[in-house]
Amino acid sequence: MGDTSILAVPITHSKPAPERNAVELPLKVRRHLGLDDEPSWVITDEVNRFIWPGYDLRPISRDRPEQFHYGFLPVETLNEVRRAVLSNVASLRTVVR
Repeated sequence: MGDTSILAVPITHSKPAPERNAVELPLKVRRHLGLDDEPSWVITDEVNRFIWPGYDLRPISRDRPEQFHYGFLPVETLNEVRRAVLSNVASLRTVVR
């Protein structure tokens, strides 16, 4: 296993509770990433911290067992997520995986 500690924001299909902070990914972005068409949210008041590669990482395809990522967020979406996470820094929940 690796020894690089990373922070990752979770992405979920579950609509966040009203008291949670999240950015909904537009359909165009979900398609760009190769995700399904179901609504997805980036949770911006929580981060997951783990050693890369983590034991709970799963390849996105059996055909490409070395690939763990879906791609890059478009810069506009990345900036929106970044602003939302930074606005929650004082109360950011960190989940150690």
